[in-house]
Amino acid sequence: MESANEQPIPEPSRRTSYALLAVVAALTFLVYAQTVQFDFVTYDDGVYVTESSRVKGGISTEGIRYAFTTGETGTWQPLTLISHMIDCTVFGMRPGGHHLTNVLLHAANTFLLGFVLLRMTGCAGASVFVAAVFGLHPAHVESVAWISERKDVLSTFFFMATLLAYARWAETLHMRWLGITSLCMAAGLLAKPMLVTLPFVLLLLDYWPLNRVWCERRIRCLTLLLLEKIPLFILAACASLATLVVQRNAQAMSSWEALPLGMRLENAVMANVRYIGKTLWPVDFAMFYPHPLGTTDAWQLAIALGILIAITVFAIVVRNRAPFVLVGWLWYLGALLPVIGIVQVGIHAIADRYTYIPMIGLSIMVAFAGRARVLPRSESAAYCGDGTERVPEGLESDGGIEVSKRAGTRALPLACVVVICLLAVLTWRQVGVWRNSETLYRHTLEIMPNNPVANMGLGLYLVDVSRDAEAIPHLELAVAAKHRLSDAHYHLGLAYQHLGEFERAREHYETALAADASSSRAWNNLGVTLDALQRYGKAEQAFQHAIERDLFNHEANYNLGALRIKLRRPVEAEALARDVIVRSPNVARYHLLLALALFAQGNNAGALDSLQETLRIDPANTVARQLRATLLRTVTKSP
Repeated sequence: MESANEQPIPEPSRRTSYALLAVVAALTFLVYAQTVQFDFVTYDDGVYVTESSRVKGGISTEGIRYAFTTGETGTWQPLTLISHMIDCTVFGMRPGGHHLTNVLLHAANTFLLGFVLLRMTGCAGASVFVAAVFGLHPAHVESVAWISERKDVLSTFFFMATLLAYARWAETLHMRWLGITSLCMAAGLLAKPMLVTLPFVLLLLDYWPLNRVWCERRIRCLTLLLLEKIPLFILAACASLATLVVQRNAQAMSSWEALPLGMRLENAVMANVRYIGKTLWPVDFAMFYPHPLGTTDAWQLAIALGILIAITVFAIVVRNRAPFVLVGWLWYLGALLPVIGIVQVGIHAIADRYTYIPMIGLSIMVAFAGRARVLPRSESAAYCGDGTERVPEGLESDGGIEVSKRAGTRALPLACVVVICLLAVLTWRQVGVWRNSETLYRHTLEIMPNNPVANMGLGLYLVDVSRDAEAIPHLELAVAAKHRLSDAHYHLGLAYQHLGEFERAREHYETALAADASSSRAWNNLGVTLDALQRYGKAEQAFQHAIERDLFNHEANYNLGALRIKLRRPVEAEALARDVIVRSPNVARYHLLLALALFAQGNNAGALDSLQETLRIDPANTVARQLRATLLRTVTKSP
């Protein structure tokens, strides 16, 4: 009961509320705007953009066909790939433009979330606070600052559009709005299949704040609400099936033998609580959290399970007086269900990006508990399936939206502002972590020094930028953790090869091949080290193995030909060069190989012709330029 001395906090006008939402969206944009100066990162950006020739080629009919048929990214998300193609067409390979698209989508999502909640509830303060937490919580940095997570911000844009269309359907019962709802959900699923639980979220909104369930004919209401969502459930089922097929074909899912059901359930319980912890205490965010693999202590599991049960019981008990608590809690649990680890993709325990939509439920629980008084269901407006409503006397109604107020103090808005400012500062700092690959991996290693993915990622990055001595300790830690052993040993071999320690390089290449004998690049580099160690017979065999596994391995073909020239078998090298030129006529090094083979046989005229073709394809080829200059001097001096 409100005391006689308490004065209700007046809700601002809708125009003022929209202005507040615009301010929140603008602040969100400013906090993330620094990303336009950031680079691509080696953590999956290659899969989605930088190493995908189809995506880098920009938008095209062939590219769209590829987007709808490929499973190379490990899941089915054609609209996301198309959005990356559009960015490549507009911005090229300048990462700032790709980051800008993510930031604009996130700012739009922030505004739309507040707009939808305001339309549904009529409560401006709580709606703006939920939007601000969504836009400025550091747990969402991964979804925005990571170009590869375009699927999060894009699918959520259509998630918000679906909620807005559904609110119009609930208000008007015009079929076109139900159709628009279905189209928006379909677009969201094409961006990321995590939206398969969206029909469930809409049912929760029917309960509160749309108040479409509670009336004398409750069973009829529920039946009608389920029937109207049949198209949405069909869309969710189709997206789920497509995703399972693609992930199975891509071998992205962990097997039940490697990760039994018991381990999955343990991690699911712990993950739900860990996400709540990250929401309430937003620090120490990492780009990868290793799976515990059944090592969780029983007492920790018992506490986590007790927390989940206690919150669930509390939400059920207070559902009549505070239905938003039950709705928010079930929103959180339901939206997390596809990524909670029962169907495990990858080897992580949790991922910050998975909280992008689920955290909205937790924010609703807190925001509306602090701002709105919701009357018992016996006094609330209700939808009875025939388009009629009954609004209790004394309540305002705006298009079926209940507007109720709770007494409060001036401290509440001030506390909200302080929380939002703190979140903005934390988010600004966390965004900076994604500046480049090195800052990303090193930040995670500051939190978890033995993190296998971060050690592996940093090691690979350092090898790529020729900082091989720095890379070796990180790659050795990845090996110790038995993470991607073939790749780790391969890059250790590459680091030692660059440092001129060919015997150690050979050992790591052979270990990599013992783990994965199908690696063409490992066979090729093993051949290079054996050549440096003057074990020419074994080097030739290694190059041949590389070519057997990848006929178009240009380095291996060239290295094999060059070795045969070194072994004074230029005729065999010429035959190899002519053969590969037929398959790949626009590879400069093949024409260079032919020139070297012809030069070794004394055929200077033929060598000059091949060098001319080499320079036509690759004008900057220094070896071809030097050999051509030598041959021209020889021809000039000839009588």
